[in-house]
Amino acid sequence: MFKDTLKFFAQLKYGLIQLISTFIERGKGNKEKVTSIIEDNKHKISHKSAIKENKVLSNISEHRTLLQKQNSHYTLSAADEESEYINAKHRGVKDISTLQALLDSLNEGDTIYLSSDLKFNCEKSLKINVSDIKIIGTALFVLNNSRDYCMDVRADNICIEGIRFSNPSQEKMINGIRSGAIYINGDNTVVTNCKIDGMLCGILVSSGTSKREYTGTRIINNQITNCLGAGREDVGDGVCIFGSKAIVIGNTITCQIGEDARIGINIEALKKRDTSEVDGKCIVMGNIIIGSFRRGIHVEADNTIIIGNTISGNTWWGIMCYGDGNIISSNIVYAPRFKIPPVGNSWNPTTSGIQIYKGEGNIVINNWLSGGSANGVRLHSQVSNNIIANNILQKDKETNSKFDIGIYSNEASDVLISNNILKAESSAIRGIYLWKPEGFSLQGNYISACGRFGIKVDGAKEIVSNLTVSNNTVKNNTEKGMEFINVDSLKITENIVVDNQSVRTQNHGIYMYNCNNFEIVNNTLTGNKLPLSLNFSGKGVIENNLGFKTKNGALASFSASGVDKIFIIPHELDMVPTKVSVTPASIDAISFDYFINYDTKNIAINFLAPPKKGVDNIKLTWIAEA
Repeated sequence: MFKDTLKFFAQLKYGLIQLISTFIERGKGNKEKVTSIIEDNKHKISHKSAIKENKVLSNISEHRTLLQKQNSHYTLSAADEESEYINAKHRGVKDISTLQALLDSLNEGDTIYLSSDLKFNCEKSLKINVSDIKIIGTALFVLNNSRDYCMDVRADNICIEGIRFSNPSQEKMINGIRSGAIYINGDNTVVTNCKIDGMLCGILVSSGTSKREYTGTRIINNQITNCLGAGREDVGDGVCIFGSKAIVIGNTITCQIGEDARIGINIEALKKRDTSEVDGKCIVMGNIIIGSFRRGIHVEADNTIIIGNTISGNTWWGIMCYGDGNIISSNIVYAPRFKIPPVGNSWNPTTSGIQIYKGEGNIVINNWLSGGSANGVRLHSQVSNNIIANNILQKDKETNSKFDIGIYSNEASDVLISNNILKAESSAIRGIYLWKPEGFSLQGNYISACGRFGIKVDGAKEIVSNLTVSNNTVKNNTEKGMEFINVDSLKITENIVVDNQSVRTQNHGIYMYNCNNFEIVNNTLTGNKLPLSLNFSGKGVIENNLGFKTKNGALASFSASGVDKIFIIPHELDMVPTKVSVTPASIDAISFDYFINYDTKNIAINFLAPPKKGVDNIKLTWIAEA
């Protein structure tokens, strides 16, 4: 097993670096497209820190450098593979006390082997005090203390491989005291191929000291099953890391049925006052997290990559991210059920598949989310300069559960929402809903049959500004295609907002209330009962929209009766004209003075005296513009 693991690490050295360099080239979320999106929208979105000069994308290079520096720790030479290790059983180890004595006698660079027939009952934790050692094998450690851990790492550069940990009596405290399998107080710890079952906390990396946070932890290819919970927000994690530059890859983490656990994978990078080192730079990749964790993955860190994970069964959020410059890509999230009340005393969170909280310069790209929660993707409170692109949202086909809102933003600014697909019936009420946004750009999204609204922008009681809505397809909703309330400086261009159902339900194509300084140009608005509705809205430009006519004109001919003085021309515009011109085009029309007036449907030409009787003798050229 040990040689197989060494081969795995050797392959990881090459494969992980290549994957991080190329992961956003997958599908529609390729690196060139992300770069193009950023470049095309620099004039609209000022990514002050993370996106300026492609800083977010440069994080990939930084992660690659980090991995190269750390590879020497977990990639061994051929000579190392063949070197002898210390067999604990042959040294007389039979319990935790004798194992402790042997560990304390090791030298740096030693490897100790714990065979599968060794079982250690942990009334107290095994202290690992010597740096640069490896503990391998398949021995079993049994937790017998609800206030402690099976292993307590107190040194740097420790590798723990293949060891089994269990908690058959389900020891745990419900007052916030942590206990579990492995407690880490050191840099560059590797935990790989271990099996951890029934713990309140599987693996915990300590928050360190006032001058030091522990970095370089690698949690790779472990099975952490039947995690316990305490119904609290401070315990109940599969993996919990208080530190930076951590790598969590390829683990399977499950929650015991009926438990209210906290988080599958939790990373909180701690900023220290006496260091200028960048916070975060973690990788969470290829993990499977299943069960009633409140959060599948929770990251409070900067410049972290969350990629290729599968999350199902959580009760609050699939992925929760609080930080700057993070990339969330290519994850599969089965969102929590919206109709199930959230667990936890006094807690009432808005459930979502992916939530970004107070973050700047994050990218959420190429994820697949299955419905059920209140929101599919949620941007909550002081989010700025983010990109939400190329994500697919759909209803849960097994339970028919839908998102209440597909993509929701609460008081965010300077965000690009681009090329997302909200499949038919994925949302029960709204597709994309922006509440009090500033400086948003919505481009190329596809929203079909998502409930009452395809896209809604609401300034609430304030006026929001500088929004661009372009090249989106919004169709077959049950009330409005797009709705804008209290918006200033709004551009709506090149969108397809249609209803092509046999029984039409989209009452309004574009509905506006109290909007000013808008451009509605080159949109397709066919099939809607009302293509465009302007309610208490001010000045704007409305041009060249298919299905909403704002300019018309022709040559009209009338046969005068010799009695009638009023001739009616239907202008066929979809709103009251603002400019109308009528020019006589026949002798009989020129011979009589007239004036014109018009309304929502017609132009009325009022001659002062009846024109003489004739056949098609009154010809008028007219033009009406709105």
